[in-house]
Formats: sequence, structure tokens, C-alpha cells
Amino acid sequence: MIYKFKKIICFISAIGLSSFANIACADTSFSLGLRAWDTQWLSTDGSYSYGTGEKRLVIGSVSAKFDNLIVFGSYSPEAVYDFTEAGWGKPKRKESDINVGYSVHPYISISLGIKSISQKWDVTPVDTIVDFRATTIGLSAAAPIPETSLFMFGSAAFGPVKATSNNASWAIESNGLYGSTDFGMGYSLSSAFKLTMSYRYQHVPYVFQGVKVQDNTSGIALGGIVTF
Repeated sequence: MIYKFKKIICFISAIGLSSFANIACADTSFSLGLRAWDTQWLSTDGSYSYGTGEKRLVIGSVSAKFDNLIVFGSYSPEAVYDFTEAGWGKPKRKESDINVGYSVHPYISISLGIKSISQKWDVTPVDTIVDFRATTIGLSAAAPIPETSLFMFGSAAFGPVKATSNNASWAIESNGLYGSTDFGMGYSLSSAFKLTMSYRYQHVPYVFQGVKVQDNTSGIALGGIVTF
């Protein structure tokens, strides 16, 4: 049971989320992951709230594990969102992260990482780029369901986020902590392949022209992981 659990931990760490750093495997391995995240981008300042339609993001990930240490990262290519009902056009957004984690217990691990989010808004006279970069600390845990091939997992990552823009008139300022959570279940098809399903939530706060704004993305994520 312990060996099986350690293998599950190793696979979970490859999912590619900034908070996943479970690395209780006792050997060296490399993993590739792919997730489809059906998400909605919601922007609010307390007095208004505008959301895009549902968007399916593809998130690719890679990880390398060395005993209790793992280095892993993920990348979601640029996707177009629709804020036309709010009069904001169709901004583009992409995300990435890089992390280092360590197992402090067979069931628990911690990680440090850098999360990057880039938004591109089509406005005149030039496209406006808004970049967010957060330094995160993550905590994650996983547990097998006895006598089955199923397992449960959960994670969270938080950290101060810095906001910058190439358009000074937007007056973008940093404000608060970036946050990400992910909770779900997985199924072991074999010793080399796992399937996962989870609910993922992400929170990015900032100040726009003196107004505090929160950008939230959330939805169901389905994924697969293969380890070599």
C-alpha cells in the first residue's frame, strides 16, 4: 500500500499546477502531463462583475523527480476570451509556472514556485500588456482509497503578486496575494498512467486606475499523466 501511494504521489506532482509538489517516490523519474481546464474568467471590483463564456484551456506539464526532491513546471498557451458584453473586447491570456518541492511526510509536501500570467488587451493606440508574477508557497496532500485504484488529492498555493503594464495610463498596481486551489480524484489505469478530475480555482488581485479588482478563474479540469 505504501509503495502504491508513493507512485500516486509521484504522478500527482506532474499534473502541472503551481501547488502540486508531492514527491514521495524513492527513485528518479520523469513525467509528462496534459490537462483540459473548462474555465470562466470573472472580473469584479465589488460594484460590478463581468464574466467571459466558458473557455477550455490546455495545460501541458513536465516534471523531474530525484528522491524527495522534484522540479516541475507547466504552460498554458495563449487563449482568447470574450469580454465584448462589458465593452472590453477580446483579450488574450497565457500562464506558466516553475516550482521546486520537497516531501515532508509520505502524505504531505510543500513547494516554492513562480507563477506568471500575461494578459494582452487590444486597445488603441497600442496593445496593452498586463503581466502578473507571484512568488508562491504551496501545500498538497493525497490519499489512496483502500482496495481500489482511486485516490484523492488536494492542494493550495498562495503568495504576493506583482502587477505591471506597458501602458502607464492604465495605472496598474500590485495588491494582495495570488491564490490557487485544486481538489479532486484520480484513477490509476496502470503503473505508468493516471487519469485525474478536479475543481480548480485561481485568484489574482490588483489595482486598476485606483480601483481594487479581482480576476478569478475556476472550473473543472480533466487530465492524464504518464511517467517514464
